[in-house]
Amino acid sequence: MTAGELKIASLAFAVMTATVAVNLLAMQDKRQGVMIETSAIAPKTFEAKVAAALGAAPSNGAVSDPAGDLGPPLADGAAALKINPPKALAATTNAAEVIRGIQRELNTRGYEAGPPDGVAGLVTRAAIMAYEHDYGLPLTATPTQDLLSLIVLGSSAPQAVRTNNSKGLNAEAQSVIRSVEQQLAALGYTPGKGGGQLNNKLNEHTARAIREFEADQKLAESGRISGPLVSRLLRLQGSPVKAKTAQK
Repeated sequence: MTAGELKIASLAFAVMTATVAVNLLAMQDKRQGVMIETSAIAPKTFEAKVAAALGAAPSNGAVSDPAGDLGPPLADGAAALKINPPKALAATTNAAEVIRGIQRELNTRGYEAGPPDGVAGLVTRAAIMAYEHDYGLPLTATPTQDLLSLIVLGSSAPQAVRTNNSKGLNAEAQSVIRSVEQQLAALGYTPGKGGGQLNNKLNEHTARAIREFEADQKLAESGRISGPLVSRLLRLQGSPVKAKTAQK
């Protein structure tokens, strides 16, 4: 190969090498441009969807939802959605707080309503009846906000709270009385029947049976439904001693 031909070949090789290098650089720039564009756009779109789902505004202040996955946009000036607990749950929670308050207040006053667990069991309802009996209130055995107000405020409670024109025992009080009568009878005592009288007092036979049971159990004789009475009756339910005569 002559010197001229060698010179031409070298020049052609240099041109080819330069062309390949330019093409590689162009392809790399294009690929980097796509990556930059994807990294700049995709995260913003995802952030917008997550922010919208959580009820928050994205960092750029606008929700980008080209696919319509999040539904129609909110109208201008629309208030943010607030998630409230179900009404039934709220009511249950409030009732438990009222019961817990009544239990604490009655326990403080010596009525032995049981642990303040927010559950109106038989002992708690019996303690309510004892308080109602002592303060000349209708026997309801029912934990209410009005009752809690009356216990806390006493004579300072509004007249509407302290006044109840009920002429007879409600179903709750009758249920408690029947339960006490059944347990007294199982232990050999002779209570009355019928769940109390319509004049808001216990049947006289039931009151006498309660006094006899209280005397035998070394409890303060009251002749009324009370927390200590029901607690002792419940304690004796699983006892092998079931008759009054066997306890003496």
